[in-house]
Amino acid sequence: MSTKQNILARLRASGPQVANATFASKPEVPAVVEVDANDVSRFIECLQACHAQVAEVSAAMLATRLAARVRAHGLTRLLVSEQLQPIAAECGDACELISWQSLGDAPVAKLFDEVPAALTGSFGGICETGSIVLWPTAEEPRTVSLVPPVHFVVVYKSRLVKNFTALLAKDEFSKGLPTNLVLVSGPSKTADIQQTLAYGAHGPHSLEVFLVDDTAQ
Repeated sequence: MSTKQNILARLRASGPQVANATFASKPEVPAVVEVDANDVSRFIECLQACHAQVAEVSAAMLATRLAARVRAHGLTRLLVSEQLQPIAAECGDACELISWQSLGDAPVAKLFDEVPAALTGSFGGICETGSIVLWPTAEEPRTVSLVPPVHFVVVYKSRLVKNFTALLAKDEFSKGLPTNLVLVSGPSKTADIQQTLAYGAHGPHSLEVFLVDDTAQ
């Protein structure tokens, strides 16, 4: 008997075959539950616990609040997609608005050297973990939220979900996924060196979230 035959014989003699085994039934996917005020509070608290700044604003005040934060940081350049440029319109002449496409053939190098901040939209947010969901596009590729030291992001309350299961149940996911989906829960941080916590080591040192209430009737 060969070694292979010997192994197979021992396996067959060791117990019941797979065909006779019983398997647990497939778990049911829980129904999607709408978020309530407590969920929104948890979303904010989780982000703040990770050192993100969260401002609850109305759609009408969004541009004004963004402009105030841009001035507070002393920013002279802000990367923003064409879609979000109306929101950045009040930033003033002292802050130049640029797009990803305007960075030319070497956008990543310029992103590191010449862009101190970026404003992006978001796909939504997960209340249970305080995670912002970014769906990268041609105008807002993943690096836009990773490289500039300051990241402003707009999250609409109507796009919040209770948990990750509810996120996956959204219709958009049945139509196809992007090449990557980014979940952000705070500014970049590390404690690799002498366990000293430092922010901005591998990404933005500041994450500022504008939570826009678009749910009012």
